[in-house]
Amino acid sequence: MTGSGADNLELAQGPVPDPVFGGRVWVAEAGPRDGPGVFLVHGLGDTGHRDFDSLFSRLARDRRVVALDLPGFGRSDKGNRHYTPGRYADLVRRLAWERLGERYDLVGHSLGGAVALAVAKAAPREVERLILANVAGILHRQAYAEQLAYFGLDIAGGIDRLLDGALGGFLGGLLTDLVRPVTRLEPDLGVLLDLAPVRRRLLGGDPARIAALALITEGFGPVIAGVEAPPLLIWGADDRVAPLRTGKVLRALIPGATLEVLDGCGHVPMREAPERFEELVRERLAAPPPRRGEPPRSSPPASAPAERRSGESGVRITGEFDRLELSRCRDAMISGARARSIALENSTAEIEDTIVDGGEAALVATGSRTRITGGALRGDVALAIEDSNLDLAGTSLTGRRALARCSGERPCDLLFSVCPADGPGRRGHLHGIHRVSRSRDL
Repeated sequence: MTGSGADNLELAQGPVPDPVFGGRVWVAEAGPRDGPGVFLVHGLGDTGHRDFDSLFSRLARDRRVVALDLPGFGRSDKGNRHYTPGRYADLVRRLAWERLGERYDLVGHSLGGAVALAVAKAAPREVERLILANVAGILHRQAYAEQLAYFGLDIAGGIDRLLDGALGGFLGGLLTDLVRPVTRLEPDLGVLLDLAPVRRRLLGGDPARIAALALITEGFGPVIAGVEAPPLLIWGADDRVAPLRTGKVLRALIPGATLEVLDGCGHVPMREAPERFEELVRERLAAPPPRRGEPPRSSPPASAPAERRSGESGVRITGEFDRLELSRCRDAMISGARARSIALENSTAEIEDTIVDGGEAALVATGSRTRITGGALRGDVALAIEDSNLDLAGTSLTGRRALARCSGERPCDLLFSVCPADGPGRRGHLHGIHRVSRSRDL
């Protein structure tokens, strides 16, 4: 490795053997060798670890800081490899152990944030403090069509159409016949991307496209559930690549997590708001490591009132209720509420950080469109729906008889992103599109 100066600090950087992908990976290291260790993991983009240039120099004044160009980016070797978050996490963990020892702090941005989550899950005794910025890939891939387009992969026609046009033509009838019954609704691109010819045909063997698609086909529910270090989440309010909703999901799913939102900032806060970003990072690194808390389980008191709202637009609701009903309401927001049941009829609503702990059905939706983020739905049936469209992310569901039940003539498709679920015959995480009908509960 070669030495040079950076802010009057000795900087060692250069290529080293890559034990995971093969070839060479570019690593930069600076700061006092006996200082506390910090590892920085960048996001998608060929600038690599240089996204952290300012933070790297400032932290290296009193800490041992290590950063890398993830394989496929920056000055690391590039190729038609299967660049998954899990394999990246394996590489980061090996390099961190080698250079920083058995305890270190971890900072990740975008793709690097997803990688950092995987490291924290795999090595809970090694990661002391966890700082995540604008993490990408957590929501279900349907929510990330814009992200893929941002990196040059046009899937405006849908992933299934992409498979029809490229995969079907390339692999021929045999593999298409094997794959099509599975891929018509939920293509398992994570498995397909393990094949080098598929990566070359679909994505031109381009590392950025491979890493982006591998990221959004990952199901992060089990990873998030295994993270013990409560993260500091730093998010740009105007992020169009990894929307702020993702930060709210992580805050909801990891007890003790805190979320700092930077107004007027997009996807790269260390470049768009460097002073504030560095201040938040240094404050967290200087504080004692936080401890994981317990998820909220509060329910409204027995004396909580019932409330009905009808024909309103833009109504904002919080508080404690026995039953909350919305009829013909538009753009309603229910936030931080506690209720025994919520019923929506011919309404559109956002529901955030709300706990519904009821009897027969926690949430009843009829002819409604609803997006739910965080919180919990618990009852005999968590979701009772008819002719409705629901998008849930980071919402915990408990159904003693069913997680979701449809009473209408037409089936309903429900979109779930990393939703912990506990129901008859199903325990784990819901992540994907699930269809329920009168003859088929979830």
